[in-house]
Amino acid sequence: MRRFNKLAARIFLIMLVLSSVCILPSASSDFYESTYNNENYICRSTLIADYGRSKIEYEDSAILVTSELTISCRPVNGSQCVQLPTCRSIAYSYAEVIGNADIDVVFCSAIHNYLICSNPVYFVGLTP
Repeated sequence: MRRFNKLAARIFLIMLVLSSVCILPSASSDFYESTYNNENYICRSTLIADYGRSKIEYEDSAILVTSELTISCRPVNGSQCVQLPTCRSIAYSYAEVIGNADIDVVFCSAIHNYLICSNPVYFVGLTP
């Protein structure tokens, strides 16, 4: 009886994991808000299986901000992730980088890096 309960518990756990993977879409996001030189800034980061986005907004419109996104991806039928070159957006007060995957590629992870002037202000890594 005890052996049957262990087996039933394992089967239930496997079914639960498989159903959550199939039902719930894989996604990850992050939001960060702070101040730099007494001005507010907001960093937003998103990563799903085929889409990544990094965005920074800063109140001072005379200051350059940088948003960087480095994504690792793998072929749909593959298992090894490969890091892509870093994409960067530099602009006054608002910078955004968006990455879209091809139909045969899945994103594995992403590094989101944010700078005001040339000073790092926030960093986050996400997995879908």
